[in-house]
Amino acid sequence: MSVSVSKSNQVKQKIPFSTVVVMLALVMLVLFFFSIDDSKTDNNVVDLDPVEASKLINTEKASTIETAWQWRSFPDNKPVGNEILETNVISELGNAMSQSTLNPFTQESVYNALKSVKLDEKGDVMIDNDALNALNETLEKPNIKLDGDALIALQEIIRGGLPGNAGTQVAQVVADYYHYLGAQKEFNAIYDVENQLPIDQDSKFESQIAQYNELLALRELYLGEEVANKLFATANATALYMFESLALDNNKTLTNEEKKQQQSDITQRHAEHTIAIINWNERYHNFMTDKQYVLDASLSDDEKRKQLRQLMSQYFNKEELTQVKHLQLDSF
Repeated sequence: MSVSVSKSNQVKQKIPFSTVVVMLALVMLVLFFFSIDDSKTDNNVVDLDPVEASKLINTEKASTIETAWQWRSFPDNKPVGNEILETNVISELGNAMSQSTLNPFTQESVYNALKSVKLDEKGDVMIDNDALNALNETLEKPNIKLDGDALIALQEIIRGGLPGNAGTQVAQVVADYYHYLGAQKEFNAIYDVENQLPIDQDSKFESQIAQYNELLALRELYLGEEVANKLFATANATALYMFESLALDNNKTLTNEEKKQQQSDITQRHAEHTIAIINWNERYHNFMTDKQYVLDASLSDDEKRKQLRQLMSQYFNKEELTQVKHLQLDSF
């Protein structure tokens, strides 16, 4: 009985054993060189100085101060990166400032306060509610009292961390806002006394509007019209919502049903300008529909409040409820 062998198998059988050995050696050699290149790449990443690593990260298009911040090293201080911070890494002016308990600014503390501020595609600072929160985080503390040199030192830290136009912008706004906070404190002290005087509800409402208009003028005086309008856009929209709601509530010519409808319109208009919650209008509309079922039910006030709180938790999380606290979703 004969066994046939295919042509391909015949060819394979004719390959010398020495040739196979050489081929295997070449494969192992190539793999060895690739492993060397990979190890070099990994070592370069691991051994890279934190400051240099930060620079590589920051070459990408920045969207916030967090990604644009440039960590600086100063005499007698070890260079630091985003994850290796030393509280004494500050400029010479900042060092003098930090020695005072009234001026506890460091490069790290300024970075942490400003890092959430957004930058546009050109790298310019976006003046909005996040910027306002950052300013308050930096400056609105009872122990912050800056003289001229200390304020300049704070600006030096900012310009050092944000070279270019962005640093110049932030440093200027920070100085202007600090001066505004001082003027606002005096402004509030005057009106705190006036607000204690007994007046009727209509006069009180008119006084509140007049007071807020004066506050708007004060902001423009210290910050400029453009910066003030952008910085307080959300705050102004919220104030307008509250004034419109109060005016609606005081309107004696409307029925309760008409007030509810107009209040819903006011809330929706307000949400479009201020509430950054995903699918807010749809969720709010559905919540209000279910809320009406609860209000129309034959339940005690305590039971209605309980069910409204459950509805609020069903439609919104804790952070969202904090953001819209002024809407008083549980009211009836």
